[in-house]
Amino acid sequence: MKYTFKIVILLILLTGRTFALGNETKSSEINLVKVGYYENLLLIHTTDNSSSKEILESAHTSSSMFNKYAKYMLLLIISLFLIFLIANWFFRIIIRKKIKDLRESEMKYKSLFSLLRLMADNVPDMIWAKNLEKCYTFANKTLCEKLLLCENTDEPLGKTDLYFAERQRKSHPENQEWHTFGEICSDSDSIVMKNREPEKFEEFGNIKGKFLFLDVHKAPFWDESGDMIGTVGSARDVTKEKKLEDEKEKALEELKKREAFNFALFTYNPIETLVVNKEGEIVKTNIALRHNMSQLPDFGVLMYKDYAASHDIDMRSILMKAIKTGKSQYVPETLYRGEKILTINITPFSEGAIITSQDITERKKAEKQIEMLNRVFEQLGTDPVKNINFIVEKTNSIHKGVCSLYNRLDDKDKSLIVRSANNLPEDFNKMDKPDGHICYEATIKGGGNIITIEDLTGSKYEKSDPNVSRYGLKSYLGYPVKLQDKTIGSLCIVDIKTRHFSENEINIISTLAKALSIEEERKLAEEKLLKSLNEKDILLKEIHHRVKNNMQIISSLLKLQSRNIKNESVQKLFQNSQNRVRTMALIHEKLYASSDFTKIDFKAYVNTLINYLSRDYHVNTLEICFDIDIDQLYLNINSAIPLGLIVNELVTNSMKYAFPDRDKGEIRIIMKHRDDRIQLTISDNGVGLPESFKISESNTLGLELVKALIDQLHGNLEISRKGGGTTFLIDFSEKK
Repeated sequence: MKYTFKIVILLILLTGRTFALGNETKSSEINLVKVGYYENLLLIHTTDNSSSKEILESAHTSSSMFNKYAKYMLLLIISLFLIFLIANWFFRIIIRKKIKDLRESEMKYKSLFSLLRLMADNVPDMIWAKNLEKCYTFANKTLCEKLLLCENTDEPLGKTDLYFAERQRKSHPENQEWHTFGEICSDSDSIVMKNREPEKFEEFGNIKGKFLFLDVHKAPFWDESGDMIGTVGSARDVTKEKKLEDEKEKALEELKKREAFNFALFTYNPIETLVVNKEGEIVKTNIALRHNMSQLPDFGVLMYKDYAASHDIDMRSILMKAIKTGKSQYVPETLYRGEKILTINITPFSEGAIITSQDITERKKAEKQIEMLNRVFEQLGTDPVKNINFIVEKTNSIHKGVCSLYNRLDDKDKSLIVRSANNLPEDFNKMDKPDGHICYEATIKGGGNIITIEDLTGSKYEKSDPNVSRYGLKSYLGYPVKLQDKTIGSLCIVDIKTRHFSENEINIISTLAKALSIEEERKLAEEKLLKSLNEKDILLKEIHHRVKNNMQIISSLLKLQSRNIKNESVQKLFQNSQNRVRTMALIHEKLYASSDFTKIDFKAYVNTLINYLSRDYHVNTLEICFDIDIDQLYLNINSAIPLGLIVNELVTNSMKYAFPDRDKGEIRIIMKHRDDRIQLTISDNGVGLPESFKISESNTLGLELVKALIDQLHGNLEISRKGGGTTFLIDFSEKK
């Protein structure tokens, strides 16, 4: 506006000046005349009058022409001024619109840029743009904070990733792995610019010394003309996701391993296993079941109804109860088809139940055999000849063969004689040449080894041993009997059917054969000792010493044998037998140490016995104290042995069963003279026996032994439960 005003003023001045020039022209004429007049006066002598007149006319003519053109100039200037005003007004409108549009565009651009910046800075991913020199032209807040470690988003502009990596490394010269993304990012930029295609990268390295895994996307940056001006990209921190992915892969791998393990565990488990659905239908079986059962079940048949129904109890109802209640059912013993003893465990799950079945027939048989073996040693007397016959008889009872024999080689006659036998045929030749007989060839002559022959058919003994074909013998089990490290005979079992002798049966016959060896040593010792009555005391002492040693050997043998037995219940039976043998051995040890071979200091004996039992059953860990109050009693061997066994059984039972889940207890042993009788009281403050307990109805070996021993003493037994715990009162007279 101010420029327009100035132009108007200029035009007014120019117009005024034009009019002034016109007036000045008129006055100029007069002045010119005057000038010419003066000049004529000066030049009068040189100029004539005609010249002056021409001059004046010429001046007048020029003045008139000037006034005429001045008017036209004025009109032209006014016209131009009006045109200028109109053009100025028009252009001002256009410029104002352009300025308005430009300002609106600028405001819109600023708003869009601000929005873009806010969007980029609020995105959790890293976003950037770079030029062809790999220098940043744009960077969002996340990129600056997490990767470049900048204070603001303007700092990266014009700088490269290598710049920031080097800056971080210099700040921590002790750790060159502090920031390792510079080269990684630069390399991926080069790949994108070279290939001119979008690329995806998995970039990982260290930021501030900590591992970072990025999922990166980069692409070429094109302008409007289609020329590449740099690169653009985004990155996301997937460190946690990658870690979770790795953990997931590891978990899947572990799951695969577990599935493979579970499959192998089910398939190759030696215990018979099968799976049923909720209706009790068989859906899966393992290899053990398929190998052990002669008749395989069809899938879909009902368990314990269509298949395996021959049990002495209703297994079908037990199975369905487990499935319906969701509680496991355990059947410790069930008789299957009248011949197998099985233990069955039913474990329900969401789709049905898993049934495991284990044949414990052999184990139960072994337990029974071990129990019978224990009774053999408990019932042995002092006469070795009777003991030998008793051992041979019980060998057949335990192994259930056709016949048991103890064949011994007679050195004088070089004959094989039957020293003792059970169930021997009447026409059996008890003395024969040793050559050819199994006992001699296989055990005595063969170096004293154990011999098991499951089928004699076709063997060399079928022809060499006359008894094999004569009595139709099919199987043989023999173990050498030794005397002073020399094989003198063989304890054997023969049967008229082929049979497999179990490891337990072999262990038992070996123990019995060693017992025969002990009895042979006892017999030999007695024979030597009885040769001289003058050495009676020495002989008796030697006998007790040898008996003690022999029983300790038996105890040691039982202990050694128990180490090879994996079944815990069978192992406990061996331990009980060992303790009972040692109890009797302790009697002979006391006699051996006594000056009077007919009397035993029972008080000292009980103290020693309790020390042994405490050590065996780790009483110190239970803090069980013993209160022993025994009169000074001297008993003969006939009373001391059964009484010692009674104390052993009752004290052992108290230590094992009276204090469950308790850390302390007390056991009292009182033995007093009452006129001509003796009273033995053994009590504890434990949980006590059940009210329904009756010793006459007890079928445990220990209590049966106690009853038999009390009867042997011609004594009486009373059991009391008053005041908690259990009290056994035994009243007897000493045997003469």
